[in-house]
Amino acid sequence: MRSPPPPPIPSSPPSGRGSRPSSPSSSATRRGSPPPEGDNAEESQRTFPPACHRLLRSLPGNARCHDCADPAAPPEWASVGHGCVLCLSCAGRHRSLGVGTSFVKSLSMDAWCRREILCMLEGGNGQLGGFFERHGMGAEAGVAGAKEGRGGLDRYRTKAASFYRQHLLSHARRLAEGGAYEGREASRAAAKGSPKQRRSPKKASSPKRTRRLPAVAEKEAPEVERPSCTVGA
Repeated sequence: MRSPPPPPIPSSPPSGRGSRPSSPSSSATRRGSPPPEGDNAEESQRTFPPACHRLLRSLPGNARCHDCADPAAPPEWASVGHGCVLCLSCAGRHRSLGVGTSFVKSLSMDAWCRREILCMLEGGNGQLGGFFERHGMGAEAGVAGAKEGRGGLDRYRTKAASFYRQHLLSHARRLAEGGAYEGREASRAAAKGSPKQRRSPKKASSPKRTRRLPAVAEKEAPEVERPSCTVGA
């Protein structure tokens, strides 16, 4: 059975009566928050849309915190660059990493731009967990670190995690510049069919043909008069 289409992400914030102002405690207005980058500087801010919030909850692994997986701690916070959801305790630990490594936001209180929402919908705890598993930094490291009070933070400082953040953010930026969001499957199919991904294999270059001169028989070879050279004493 085909899953229902994802909810649309509005391109402009609600206006007029009934519009909800951003919380004064928003991480976007706190000291130390990163300034908007590039086209994001003029991008509108809004609360996380409820329909998108429900879609985010349905992603694999998003029912629990990515780091501690505590069923009693609801994951109401997010690390935007990693596209994962966190509980309040682990979100506090992520703040110690700095906004350049883990930009933490509240799913219910903070203002979000379109690119950040797409980061969350295209990411997910299951996807990030699988990436860490392939690099030997799986769930065991995260849970063990959380029990020790570190939250498995060392893995977020690695080059592998930096690679993941950069690619997720660039992918979300491309989607934000496009039209309506049609879901993860559609975005991945479009990425595979893009000209950058669909490169034709290079044709094997044919060996250069060297022009062969006609052979000249030894008896037919003309005699060449060699110039004489005398060197005086």
